[in-house]
Amino acid sequence: MYSSWSATFLMVVLCILVPSIEAGLMFLELNETSPLEYSLQMNNQHIAMMGDSLMGYQFLSLAYLLHKKTFVPSEVRPNILIKNSFDSLDEFRMHFKKVLAPRSYQDFGKDHANHFYFDKERNISITVINYAGFFHTPRGGWVPTELDGFPVVGKSPKFTSTRWNYPTLEETIAKFLSKLNPRPTTLILNAGHWENDWNDTARQNAVLTSALQNFDRVIWK
Repeated sequence: MYSSWSATFLMVVLCILVPSIEAGLMFLELNETSPLEYSLQMNNQHIAMMGDSLMGYQFLSLAYLLHKKTFVPSEVRPNILIKNSFDSLDEFRMHFKKVLAPRSYQDFGKDHANHFYFDKERNISITVINYAGFFHTPRGGWVPTELDGFPVVGKSPKFTSTRWNYPTLEETIAKFLSKLNPRPTTLILNAGHWENDWNDTARQNAVLTSALQNFDRVIWK
């Protein structure tokens, strides 16, 4: 039997296969554990993700598992893990908003696309901040405050304009992620597809130092 975090770690790593058509088969190596068990092992987890569209698919896969207590069926069309199965980006976003309702908050604007999932009863929060190297630095509309520490549908305001934009990951960690309440204890960072941004050892060390100072667990894949 896997420990709570071991199962979660394996699940997150395998989620990189999500965009494939056979997305629902990605957990076959772990078939001794049911999707329901995986979902329940995620209780009391607070996770932050920063990355590109691949990380976005990982978020959707994980949020679906938590919300439905099962994996996304690979044969279903349209499929939240296959953007091209929808006629438009707006249709894609509206669909997974409906699937994850009422626990998902979409912070989408012309120049930003972040997503939040919150389950108060199970004490679970997931944040995904869109990031694509220097080409698209972390940014968003909703900002955590003392009274609104984590966005909730129907309670938190919506913003289509970009109200924050940080040039580095360490600034995003210190000025945004660390202000969330619940505060995330695990960071999953995808920098592997932006090698040209990370050839500088000093920059790598700055990000790692900031991450390790602010999170109990850091996965840089």
